[in-house]
Amino acid sequence: METPNQPRYSQSLLIRLIRDTKDIQDLCDLGRLFRDLQEQEDITITFRIKMEIKIQQELLILRNEENK
Repeated sequence: METPNQPRYSQSLLIRLIRDTKDIQDLCDLGRLFRDLQEQEDITITFRIKMEIKIQQELLILRNEENK
């Protein structure tokens, strides 16, 4: 049984979701979802999650530039 205020989703699941995004719009939508979930205390956005988002953003930008 979960204790109150304990995040419902693991950090590894959140990182997997971040890495599965295919474009910037998906990543932005996921970021908004994460923010809403954090307000409901369903997740905790850690420094590592923030860094994973930034890394994925850079990878998507680079991939897009290579395709031009």
